[in-house]
Amino acid sequence: MMLLNTHFFRFGAILLPFLFSGCSHYYYAPSLPLSPGFQERGDVMLMAGGGIQVHSSGGEIKGGYAFSNHFFGALEAGFFEGSEYLGNDGKGRFLGAAGGWYHLYEKSQGIGWLFSAHLALQQSRAENSFSEEKYVTGVGPVYLGQTDMRFRKYYLEPGVALLSRYVQLHASLRLGALRYFELDSDLKPPFGVVLEGFPDLDRIYSVIEPGLSLNFGRRNGQFQLKWVQVGRKYPFSVAESSIGLTWVLYPNRFFQ
Repeated sequence: MMLLNTHFFRFGAILLPFLFSGCSHYYYAPSLPLSPGFQERGDVMLMAGGGIQVHSSGGEIKGGYAFSNHFFGALEAGFFEGSEYLGNDGKGRFLGAAGGWYHLYEKSQGIGWLFSAHLALQQSRAENSFSEEKYVTGVGPVYLGQTDMRFRKYYLEPGVALLSRYVQLHASLRLGALRYFELDSDLKPPFGVVLEGFPDLDRIYSVIEPGLSLNFGRRNGQFQLKWVQVGRKYPFSVAESSIGLTWVLYPNRFFQ
């Protein structure tokens, strides 16, 4: 997750980890969970899909590779766009990388458990434009300026999945830090006072985001219904949750 009127703002939600509506601009939204399904060395994961938040939508792609029976690496990217209203709109995008551990508990009668944990970094950018309607003079909307904000998210995401032949349920908890490090703005007074509601540069904000993924399909390909929730309050406007539908493939398993 996602100034981005949204996960991603993220995307990293990623997502989504990086939106906007009429008179409100969101400065953060969570990206969708990675929910890795690696089970053995050589597994390749390719994932693509879309997500929605309040007044926003976007897309995410993720890919990963299990280079041993217990460790994997992954990359992700996403974009978000919000609905335009009276000249108020926004867009954002993010890139991310992750490395982690997984362990498949031996299956019994078609049932198994998959444990995982990964560390990740997301680099995000969000741009918002601001306008207002001049009802008294009948002139509008009047352009007031725009903002361009950059931020990073660092986090640990442990998870556990219950596996069956055609259905998987994956639960995760994202714990980390969010840091805004650059803000460019040409907002004009008196609307420039909105800057007081922006995230503070160089301040560290904690990240707590539970997530769920319900997967339907076989070992080599699945539809995934994903959900992630912001689990804390921020002193600025955020999109509190993201819901997405993705399709994941494990190409190497087609030949097994």
